Amino acid sequence: MNLADEIAQMQQEMMQDIPESVLQSLQEENMRLLAKNPEAQALNEGEMIPHIRLYNHLGKVVDVQSLLREKDLVISFYRGTWCPYCSLELRALVEHYQDIVDAGADVVAISPELPDKSMDSIERERMPFQVLSDPGNRIAQEFGLIFQLSPVLQKIYKDFGFDLVDKNGDLTWRLPIPATYIVRQNGRILTAYVNSDYTQRMDPGAIVEQLN
Repeated sequence: MNLADEIAQMQQEMMQDIPESVLQSLQEENMRLLAKNPEAQALNEGEMIPHIRLYNHLGKVVDVQSLLREKDLVISFYRGTWCPYCSLELRALVEHYQDIVDAGADVVAISPELPDKSMDSIERERMPFQVLSDPGNRIAQEFGLIFQLSPVLQKIYKDFGFDLVDKNGDLTWRLPIPATYIVRQNGRILTAYVNSDYTQRMDPGAIVEQLN
C-alpha cells in the first residue's frame, strides 16, 4: 500500500468520528487556503536553499549544509507529530529510508514543534534520520512555506487537543505548508513538492524515482 492509499484509508476511518459541522468547517477553511495559492511563494526547482542550522530532538545543533557535503538530501517540512497525516508521512519515510540511502541521499525532517513535544513519537517510530525543530518557523519562512491558521481552525485544533501554542512554544498559530524537497549536494533544489492541501504528500516511492 502506497502513502496515498494509507492516507485515504485513515481519512475514511477518521471521518466517522468527526461531526458533520466540523467536517464542513474544515473543508471550507481548506478551500479558502487553497484559493490563496500560498505555495506560489515557495522555493522551487533550480533555486538554492538557505543555510539551515537547527536543533534536533536531542538538543544537538545540526548543520544541514554539512550533511549535504556527504550526499544529496530529502528535506521534509511537516506540521508536527500531532498531525496524523504527518505521522503517516514520517512512517513512510522510515519504511523507505534504506531505499533513499541506496539511491544516494539522506533525509531531514523539519517542523516548528518543540523538541520535547516530538521526542516520544521520534523514539517510538525509531526514525533513523535527523528530525529538526524550527522554532517560530524561521527556516520554513525562508522557504516561503508559512501560512496563518484562521480563528475557526484554531478553535477546531484546540478542540481536537492540538494546542499549537503549547506544542510550538509561540503565539502565532502559523504552520508550514507540508513540502518535500530533493536537494543536490551543491544546495540546488532538484525536486520541489509543495501542496497547501495538507492531506496530499509526496510518496517515498516517487522520491526514490527522482533520486535515480
